[in-house]
Amino acid sequence: MVATRTRTRTGTRTRSARDDARLRLALLLDPVGAMFAAAGQSADEWQREITDGADDTVVVTARQSGKSSCAAALAAAQLATVPGTRVLMIAPAQRQSILLMDKIKGYLAAVPHPEPETWSKTELAF
Repeated sequence: MVATRTRTRTGTRTRSARDDARLRLALLLDPVGAMFAAAGQSADEWQREITDGADDTVVVTARQSGKSSCAAALAAAQLATVPGTRVLMIAPAQRQSILLMDKIKGYLAAVPHPEPETWSKTELAF
């Protein structure tokens, strides 16, 4: 059995191939919840419900409620589980785009994913 090491906010963790398979299945069934859990966080109920709805979703919440984290977790789950996925994240300012990309990279670091061709401040290509 092959083991993989992943970095989380709480430290480095070693996972077996079976654990990786379970995590991939969880990412397909509950992308946001599984991505948050892999990164050592917990998702609010509304964040989990976003993935249960239609493809086009409008979220109206207060500031600092986790909208960017939820979008980043969903994007990272898609990138990690669906080959050939393209995700476009748009923000009003480049600073916000960079912060969003940092969140995506943080979530990807917590799960097994393909080796990216490009990994820069503003671009991530597989």
